[in-house]
Amino acid sequence: HRESWRVILPSRSRLPRYYAVVRVGSEDFGEVLLKRGLARAKGTWANLPDGERAKARMERLKKIEAEAKARRVGVWANSKKAAE
Repeated sequence: HRESWRVILPSRSRLPRYYAVVRVGSEDFGEVLLKRGLARAKGTWANLPDGERAKARMERLKKIEAEAKARRVGVWANSKKAAE
């Protein structure tokens, strides 16, 4: 697979941090991790370089995380937070 990286924007903290969308083929790697219960939806509220609005993206990511919690996969398998 070919990975592509895009810097979205530097963070507002004192330390330099950069957020990126990582794609493997046509898949968003962050979404893959969320679906498998291996990540949580966090990040910056910046619009993406492809024009996607930040609010729409975060809503989609939170939905994917909630679905993983409901299926109790990955870190949610034995988590009390999965019931929330």
